[in-house]
Amino acid sequence: MEHFLIVLKSLGLINWFYSFMTRSLSTLRGITCNSLIFRSLWHHL
Repeated sequence: MEHFLIVLKSLGLINWFYSFMTRSLSTLRGITCNSLIFRSLWHHL
């Protein structure tokens, strides 16, 4: 029974880590897109 709880806990950690990674990746992607748009606008000025 304890082993099952340990497996559940590690799965939860993996799930949390995965969601954290995807969130930071999307944030990074948004930042890069915004900086690219800003740079192109800056060049047009």
